Amino acid sequence: MKLIKGKFRNKKKKQTKVAIGNLYDLNKNLVTKTVLPMNEEEIINKKQIILDLLNNIPHEYMMLLCHDRRDYTIFQIDNSIEDCVNILIDECCKNRGQICSIEKTEDGQAIEIWLNINNEAFCYYFFSYCEAVIKC
Repeated sequence: MKLIKGKFRNKKKKQTKVAIGNLYDLNKNLVTKTVLPMNEEEIINKKQIILDLLNNIPHEYMMLLCHDRRDYTIFQIDNSIEDCVNILIDECCKNRGQICSIEKTEDGQAIEIWLNINNEAFCYYFFSYCEAVIKC
């Protein structure tokens, strides 16, 4: 209430609705508008995070997934995990767009990779896919 000329009057507050969306949409917007692509030195340093993940989870089969783009790539790792990491970054991610971020997820079970593709950010996840492959 606001006091006007010695009397109280109810003042209606103007409310504005703001669509925030979900956390993914918020992150996507932030990466698109504020995060610069990583330089080659930063990318090389982040490869260690991926190697650490592969050393700590089942990794015969891995998936690179971007739900927004319906983009799914499955890796069968027969050789060294270093080769796999280089293929993931140098042949898969760089061919799709500019790498803006490479981080381990909070639960430590995947790698979150943000790519800028035609001035729009997309999140890719790299995770173990062993349980989804059925061998007969």
